[in-house]
Amino acid sequence: MVVALALVSSADAAKRPKYGVFGKINGKKFKAKSNGEADDVCVTGTYLADGGLWLTAGECRGKRFDKPRKKFALVVLRCATADPPRTPPFEATCSVAAYSEARVKGDKALDQKVWASTVTPVRDNTGALVLQSSVQLRVESFDGTYVQGTFFGTFDLPQTPGLETAPVDGEVQFFFPVKAVQ
Repeated sequence: MVVALALVSSADAAKRPKYGVFGKINGKKFKAKSNGEADDVCVTGTYLADGGLWLTAGECRGKRFDKPRKKFALVVLRCATADPPRTPPFEATCSVAAYSEARVKGDKALDQKVWASTVTPVRDNTGALVLQSSVQLRVESFDGTYVQGTFFGTFDLPQTPGLETAPVDGEVQFFFPVKAVQ
């Protein structure tokens, strides 16, 4: 009887969604866990009803994932579609995309490195001006609370002299509750 309960318990645990943002950026594992609540301080976002997402994800630790890790990384994305309104699935251009790495000691960030992405205005087949970015976002689903998708590309504008680009290895996955819908 105890064995059966343990199997049910582990099966239930396997079904629970993994909240946060996970992937590999700049050759390093990026793991921004979320507590699964909309008021999370480490992974937060706003879903744009006309097709887009604002996302901030930082690598945290602690029981509620509310303290920065000693080797901290942060991603900030502001992405929107060129032709709203859109419902998932859709791809969006990130007009703001930044990635940062730092070593945290106490309340100070040391050895900070920052990358941004290029954004270029181009004309589409209708002649309208649209933005192209080196970082793109794909929203797979949104149920009114939880958003799920990926982002991909390269943070190709190092803000710290002497750095190379910071590519996303494949795609970075995200699944978290949004703070707001606009």
